[in-house]
Amino acid sequence: MGRIARWMACALVVGGLAVSPAPSATLAQGCGPEYSAVLDQDVTICPLGTPGSDGATTSFALPSSRSYVGFRFRVGADPRAAFIYLGDQWYDLEGALYEKAPTTTDSDRELARWTFLAGQGRSDQRSLQLVAPEKIVQELKPNQEYTFLVFAPRDAGFNPSAPFTVRIALGPSVCDGASQEDPAGQYALALTMQPRAPRPTDLMTLNAVISPPYSDLFDFEWEVDGARVADGSREVFQRAANDLHRDQPHRITVTARGARPYPDPDQPEVPLGGGALSVTCTFRLAR
Repeated sequence: MGRIARWMACALVVGGLAVSPAPSATLAQGCGPEYSAVLDQDVTICPLGTPGSDGATTSFALPSSRSYVGFRFRVGADPRAAFIYLGDQWYDLEGALYEKAPTTTDSDRELARWTFLAGQGRSDQRSLQLVAPEKIVQELKPNQEYTFLVFAPRDAGFNPSAPFTVRIALGPSVCDGASQEDPAGQYALALTMQPRAPRPTDLMTLNAVISPPYSDLFDFEWEVDGARVADGSREVFQRAANDLHRDQPHRITVTARGARPYPDPDQPEVPLGGGALSVTCTFRLAR
């Protein structure tokens, strides 16, 4: 349970915000039954509002292995990436992300589904085009409601007195294809850029997002069009767009290298065994 405890002590870094303690999980409030056309039965729905980059965190205990709970959230006026965490598990769970249909006569559209194995946090992921490893949804539509549905896929090990934790954070959209997970499935790296279509007069802000968000365990290296940038940047990098040529594509690459062990006597290993993850954002300046 060491990794799970560490998650609750960290906050996800998106949008250039500094790391701060994640909000404490509280037992879900304001939940109520709602008929699901997808399942043809009532489902407990817990509203999470519009989460920010600090995330909305809550706990819930399924009353039976045949129960379903949906955590509903809304994206604001701009497209956002979603960072979805499900942990503190004592039995296996399955989660599915749905886009809420515009009318009650239509079925909600499933975007992705994952299996969360107790004690491991993730495995056996089924990904669609929107989804990168480690439950990073690269871009969700603005002004749209989504539901993260959680249920027990099997009876074995089920415990109705054991709550699990759900955390959903929204941040800037991930650059197309700019996400990677390590072969062991323990860490993922994603890259966001604001604005997404920079003009020559803009200041570009890029964020390297580590999931789980133990960014203090990594060193970050940045390259612009293949040239190493030695400016002391960590997970946030800024560059004036007018420093770049207007009539050619550009590539900004970040490499996150495991550098320091977490001070946990149970799990003192250096992330990635000292190896690295690397992702690239490719773009042109808007005219």
